[in-house]
Amino acid sequence: MRHRLAFALLTAVPLAFAAGAAGAADIKVRSASLVEGPLRHLMADFSRETGDNIEASFPSIGAIQAKLKAGDEPDVIVLPVAAMDEIDKAGWVVSASRAELGRAIAGVAVKAGVKEPDISTPDNFKKALLAAVTVAYTNPAGGSATGTYVAGLIEKLGIANEIKPMPQTGGGAVAAAVVKGEAEIGITYISELLPNRGLKVVGPIPQPMGLIVGYVAAVSITSKENEAARALITYMTRPAAREIFKQAGL
Repeated sequence: MRHRLAFALLTAVPLAFAAGAAGAADIKVRSASLVEGPLRHLMADFSRETGDNIEASFPSIGAIQAKLKAGDEPDVIVLPVAAMDEIDKAGWVVSASRAELGRAIAGVAVKAGVKEPDISTPDNFKKALLAAVTVAYTNPAGGSATGTYVAGLIEKLGIANEIKPMPQTGGGAVAAAVVKGEAEIGITYISELLPNRGLKVVGPIPQPMGLIVGYVAAVSITSKENEAARALITYMTRPAAREIFKQAGL
């Protein structure tokens, strides 16, 4: 009798796990790459707590939009506000499900150990650019929002002929140019600057000229896991999740 009871208990455990796995949701997430770090952290925690499976990819914003048009059917989409507005108007997401996750802020970095420039006011920021001469930022030609912004700002400040711009392939390349001493100042999102050793983030570009971009999540209109998708977004907007985004500079 004891042997039969033991056998029954042993077989019940895997059956319970199998039942739980069978009821797990498979959630597909398509997100802009800038928020990949905190999203991966939170999605892993969500999967452990719920048993749901998450398949996520982090292509360019343009690639996400193109895949939607080509028939991709994600459950959750994460994009900057402007890009989300576009696909919302096109009817790709459930408008009522939209929720802000974090805000990307453009900032200034210099090589660790050098004197930090004063960028506390727009005038001081301009002087810092002129003093630095070489300025690295992401290449506008690649569709970079920060690159387009910085190039336009330099023109607006009237100093385009007085500094040496150094367009880079991405935020990581901007940081690398500063660490290597190729550029005296680097400008991109603070979240892209913080992870780099040998770099000092001076701070955000002063307002009113600063760039702040909100990132929002929404449930896709084609989602086959609507309830689980909404639960994931709720999980990523909790106060505890907000701290994860803050630590990432968002």
